[in-house]
Amino acid sequence: QRMAAILAHPRWPWVAAILGVLLASSSLSTGLVLDDHLHRFAMDAHLRGEGMGAWWDLYSAAEGDEALTRARMDQGLAPWWTAPDLRVRLWRPLSAATHYLDHLAWPGSPWLMHAHGLLWYADVFGQSAKAVLRNVTVHSVTGRK
Repeated sequence: QRMAAILAHPRWPWVAAILGVLLASSSLSTGLVLDDHLHRFAMDAHLRGEGMGAWWDLYSAAEGDEALTRARMDQGLAPWWTAPDLRVRLWRPLSAATHYLDHLAWPGSPWLMHAHGLLWYADVFGQSAKAVLRNVTVHSVTGRK
C-alpha cells in the first residue's frame, strides 16, 4: 500500500525527474568528452561555411556518398578502411539544434552545456512519467486494488 500511495502522489513524476537529474549530474564536471569534440569540430566547420551537410545532420556519420566519405577519410574524420558506401545516419534535429544553441551561447563552458542538457532530460523524464501515470492505474502496477 505504501508503494501505491507513492506512485499515486501527483508530485511523483517530478520527484523521479529530480532524482534522475541528480544521478546524471556528474556530467557537470566532465567537460567535453568523446563525440563532444567531434560535434564541436563539425559545428565550427559548418559555421565557417565549410560544413559537410546540413546543420541538422550533426549525427550523420556516413551518407553512402563515396566522395563525402573519402573527404572525411582525408580529414581524419573516418578511418582509412571505411567502406566508401557506408550509411550511418541518425535524424535528430532537436538534439542538433540544442547542441548548436549550447555551442553559440556557452562556447567555453561545457558545464553550462551539460546543465542545459540536464534540464531537457528532467523535462522529458517528468513529462514521460506523467504520461505513464495517466495511462496506468496504481493497482495495475502494485497488483492491489
